[in-house]
Amino acid sequence: MLGRLGLLFGVPLAIVNASEVLAKGITYNCDTAANHFSELSLPASQVFTVSGRLQLLNMAKSKEYAALARLTVSNATAQTGPSPEGWAGFEFMNLPGSKGLPTGILVSTALTKGATKQGATLGIASSRDVAFTLTFTGDAVKMNIDGREAQIPFKAEQPIVRIVCSTGEFLFYDMEILPTR
Repeated sequence: MLGRLGLLFGVPLAIVNASEVLAKGITYNCDTAANHFSELSLPASQVFTVSGRLQLLNMAKSKEYAALARLTVSNATAQTGPSPEGWAGFEFMNLPGSKGLPTGILVSTALTKGATKQGATLGIASSRDVAFTLTFTGDAVKMNIDGREAQIPFKAEQPIVRIVCSTGEFLFYDMEILPTR
């Protein structure tokens, strides 16, 4: 058996165990220029938990927009952006200081329906790297963000996980989307 290291034509060849790769989860480096956004939609089951870590790597300079990353449960649609039913999840937003220096990371939750936005501010994150868990139960999204908990009523016929980031570079890592019962 070759084990973890083999030889191919005299050149070392790393043999990677697929379960080791999967154990690390999904990594998404969401890097956007000032005043722009990027979006990624990931499939999910009817009830699921998404967990991982989110890290602010860099902020783009903008006079109009704050650097932000959003992780939500939404209903699948053909167009980009949140579904008409809205979304439930959290935002990780940099709060610029008086001289453009970061003063902290605001973590908030929201549900958007048309022009109505409901939510709660969970406060300032303890670092630029936070752990998160969102559980979609079919009628609510339960969250634990940086040790803070919140719950938002929300229903989706075709739930998906949607990641949006703007005006900065954010790293989503060790992310897993697992069905729950």
